[in-house]
Amino acid sequence: ENPVVAPGCENCNRFVDMNEMMNETMRKQPKYFKDGSVMNNLIESGIEVVWFSDLSQNDVVYGICVNREERKIIIVFRGTVNAHNWSMNFKFDTNEYRNPIKVNYPGREDELSLHSGFALYLLRKRKDTGLSKMDEIFEKVEQVGKEVAPD
Repeated sequence: ENPVVAPGCENCNRFVDMNEMMNETMRKQPKYFKDGSVMNNLIESGIEVVWFSDLSQNDVVYGICVNREERKIIIVFRGTVNAHNWSMNFKFDTNEYRNPIKVNYPGREDELSLHSGFALYLLRKRKDTGLSKMDEIFEKVEQVGKEVAPD
């Protein structure tokens, strides 16, 4: 009985590189997204979506993405899609808010100017959890950050 060996190693008695075997298998897989498409570019970039919040179309819809190799966390917000969103956009004045980030960083200001409509979405406390979207985002980023960069 001959042992099962990786293709190309039939006559070899040596270590099989499983990573290379998996890479070769993945190269032979069909592509599910067209070259240049948003999904193909996302997959090829090494960025993965780790959290997506879209409980209501009348609320802040956001995603948290991570590039583990570069140890980067990216927060993305969905744009305007309905009349309610537009009504919030028209609240275009700005208000001053206390900077929620306590850590001192270069250029840090104690007060931040936020678009009034976006601030209403971002800072309003939810009835079910008592957290604002800002609190929720900070909580998720902290969890992801500890996973991506535990040191």
